[in-house]
Amino acid sequence: MTRYRWVAARKAEGFPTKPACDAAGVSRQAFYDWSARHKAGPSPRELADAELVGAIRAVHAESGGAYGSPRVTAQLRRQGRRANRKRVERLMRRNGICGIHKRRKPRLKGSGPSGSAPEDLVRRRFRPGRPDRAKSRSTRFDAVAAWAILRYFGRPDTPRSPARRISVSTVWRHTAMPRPRVNSA
Repeated sequence: MTRYRWVAARKAEGFPTKPACDAAGVSRQAFYDWSARHKAGPSPRELADAELVGAIRAVHAESGGAYGSPRVTAQLRRQGRRANRKRVERLMRRNGICGIHKRRKPRLKGSGPSGSAPEDLVRRRFRPGRPDRAKSRSTRFDAVAAWAILRYFGRPDTPRSPARRISVSTVWRHTAMPRPRVNSA
């Protein structure tokens, strides 16, 4: 139920219009405009939309429910009806008409041509026993850590800022995680 219909129902029950509009959060002028449009019946555009929805439903049913908005639009144009693609999309969406979507095969990221999972080169050892065997963290964390420390100490371009004395080792010292190791093998 829209707000305007609610106000109309209160007005039909005998309540004054102004308090009902205030309670619904609409202006009286907007309510009276809606009321005039509602009493006048459907507009020519609404009638044309209803006729077009009937044609869309017919084309959609002919296709066995397979056609989406691009094919429905093309078929309507072949039948000699002027139909804009966006208007057909809007009307199909509002009326719950949709085409059949082709299902895609799920693929693993980085899977080979055989479709099998890629080989686990790290062997799920996230804490290798020796250094220089696997990366311990991403480079995104490095940028975030540097930004946080510069934010804490201030901008390096100010004359007396302590950030002028910050080096890379200071940034690493203030981060909780160890330095990343690069694969050397």
